[in-house]
Amino acid sequence: MKYIILVCVKKYSLDSCIPFIQNISHKNTIVVPILNVYGTGAYLQEKLSELLVTDGCIYYNKSVLLLMGSGRIRVIIM
Repeated sequence: MKYIILVCVKKYSLDSCIPFIQNISHKNTIVVPILNVYGTGAYLQEKLSELLVTDGCIYYNKSVLLLMGSGRIRVIIM
């Protein structure tokens, strides 16, 4: 069975998460960093060489998408 760890922290907190990830992971764990910083996957792969680390990236927008119960979609631009 494979397990996935989503790393959702600020870049300045990334190094402090590495011991925790090492403690809770095993050889079938996939680590996916979800940060708005490019290159985090490669950085973590060096630190967590025994695990599979992929690249992940997220972009935040000021729009909010709401799925209404009636099947309608409402987009709110802030």
